[in-house]
Amino acid sequence: NDSSAWPAASLPDRLKWVAAFRRRVAASLDELCDLAEADTGKPRRETLTADLMPILANARWLEKRGASILKPRTLRGGGLLGMGKTVTVRREPVGRVAIIATWNYPLGLLGVELLAALAAGNRVVVKPSENAARSQAALLRLAFAAGLPNDALSSVEPTREAGEAL
Repeated sequence: NDSSAWPAASLPDRLKWVAAFRRRVAASLDELCDLAEADTGKPRRETLTADLMPILANARWLEKRGASILKPRTLRGGGLLGMGKTVTVRREPVGRVAIIATWNYPLGLLGVELLAALAAGNRVVVKPSENAARSQAALLRLAFAAGLPNDALSSVEPTREAGEAL
């Protein structure tokens, strides 16, 4: 049972957070590139194209299509046994999901997974990579700065042991 307010937040409110997160990431490109380079040695151009642009593109995509993808759908039965029946399919949050972040695309993979899980109304716990903890912590700070409630996102230590325990 999930006692967080985040899964109960309306889809429009969750998509407003997506837009705010996108804007925060876009405003922090220099800082995120610097941190990724310090963490992993990844060149700035690669961080921009392989990590940050996918986050921004995914956020934009969710802003435009999230409402239609996540809304309830009514399906009409077909065939002899389903004739005259309708079924409503609702996309419900699964609860709390874990993301074990990688070091090779420290911002891109984590950011895209965060967007999908949180837009769907799930709570998220992140296990940052031991090799990219500073850049990933900055991305999580941006998620909160964009208005994400404190109980919607948490993280564990960036250690192998924390990953195994998670």
